[in-house]
Amino acid sequence: MSVRGSYSLTRRPVHTDIEPRVVRAGGVGVGSPVHGDHGTALTAEVPATEGIVRALEDAGIDMVFGIIGGNMGRLYDALYDHQETIRAVLVRHEQLASVMAEVYGRLTGRPGVAIGQGAFMLANALLGTLEAHMGSSPLLLLTDPSDQAPYSQHSPYQGGTGEYGGFDTRKALDGVTKYATVAHEPVQAVQSTQLAVKHALSGERGPVAVIFTAAPWAARWRRTAVRRCIRRSAISQPGATATLPT
Repeated sequence: MSVRGSYSLTRRPVHTDIEPRVVRAGGVGVGSPVHGDHGTALTAEVPATEGIVRALEDAGIDMVFGIIGGNMGRLYDALYDHQETIRAVLVRHEQLASVMAEVYGRLTGRPGVAIGQGAFMLANALLGTLEAHMGSSPLLLLTDPSDQAPYSQHSPYQGGTGEYGGFDTRKALDGVTKYATVAHEPVQAVQSTQLAVKHALSGERGPVAVIFTAAPWAARWRRTAVRRCIRRSAISQPGATATLPT
């Protein structure tokens, strides 16, 4: 498992140890297969990471901030294919990612996105998270528990699933976010990202955390449609409330 290190989007990494899981969506989609054409139905099979990135695109998010580590490096594989619509800003420290994401959310009204490995996000990324929580800035924390599913019960080094000997990523983030959830499978991973955008923008805006276990991209998966969970009109208007589509 990779831990914090240098990473360049000029050369696409290839992960061969885990076969990417696949989301099949039809009807109302999670994003657009055409750059810039938000809201188009997603009809092709795609890896869960691709679905997550398309959900961010659908929310109008055009920048993300983070550092590669753990399983979150797989999300950057998908971001590589969306450089025309989402700029991935690689930082030297998780604290910078959270602060930059908070400022992005405050200035644009769209959720700022901070990406990183669970242990280091908990240790370093709470400055921007606390500012977003107290200043009502929409923010998404996308992280992992550094697990090795299905063997997380063995509590590997840096394991944050809450088993004996490890730390509990979700419980720690519950205290500094509006909402924190754990995604265990591909469709849940995509929909949790959509719901995170909704919660970050609904009511009093603030930070939301999505914790992706290793399982969503550990095998292949086919499933029916994942519905888009927020309206774009609610994103473009800072005073608006994000609502579920009818």
